Amino acid sequence: MLDRPESLELSGRDLRFEGEFLFWEVIYQIQSEEMPYREIPLRPGQCFHIYNHANGFENIFEKEENYEYFLKLYIKYVNLIADTFAYCLMPNHFHVLVRFKSGEELWNVFRELKQDEFGRIKLKKDYILKSTYQGNTQQEKYLIKQLSLRFGNFFNAYAQAFNKQQERKGSLFVPNFKRKEVADQQYFINLIHYIHYNPVYHGFCAEPIDWPFSSFQSISSNKPTRLLRDEVLESFGGLHQYQKIHQSPPKLIPEW
Repeated sequence: MLDRPESLELSGRDLRFEGEFLFWEVIYQIQSEEMPYREIPLRPGQCFHIYNHANGFENIFEKEENYEYFLKLYIKYVNLIADTFAYCLMPNHFHVLVRFKSGEELWNVFRELKQDEFGRIKLKKDYILKSTYQGNTQQEKYLIKQLSLRFGNFFNAYAQAFNKQQERKGSLFVPNFKRKEVADQQYFINLIHYIHYNPVYHGFCAEPIDWPFSSFQSISSNKPTRLLRDEVLESFGGLHQYQKIHQSPPKLIPEW
């Protein structure tokens, strides 16, 4: 389970900045009109930074319960296929850093998900799951596709609930959620720092510990968590160093 602090008190209900929106509008136009998006495949056993932004100038979280429901769906859709190092939910965008489970683990997960109550594969397109996992090209392609679909289903489920609550229509997220593979250890450390520092950068709080919708506090505490806390702290050199590094801005320049 992704933990969240007990305190959910927020200040500043608007949570929007004109400069940030103008910046995003320019980036969005460039990506949409001049730079066609090329999807990076999500690969079993690999670490990925996954993030996305609200479509246009809207928010994807308007109330505390929206953040809570997003995390609830995250547990349902993502925890089965990936382990989480860090996350941060912002009013109009989010970041998560995950490591997908191994190919064999994912094969077993999807086989169970695609079976009916009698243990039969429900759809013909999933019949490949009848075979034993061997890590061949065909099986890898199937898993890559299923990982993206799983995240897509997660975002669609949240968007439908949010649209109903807010009485809105249309796409909530920018099409094609963004992803970057994380293979370098120092980049991994900088990225976690960057994710937790996002609310400070955007002016919503003074320190990462003040933002209730990120993994910073859960990693700092000793409460039970499904986050990969020990791996995160080990990569930083321990809890003291983790907290010390988060006292100053990250080296990475925020994209959102």
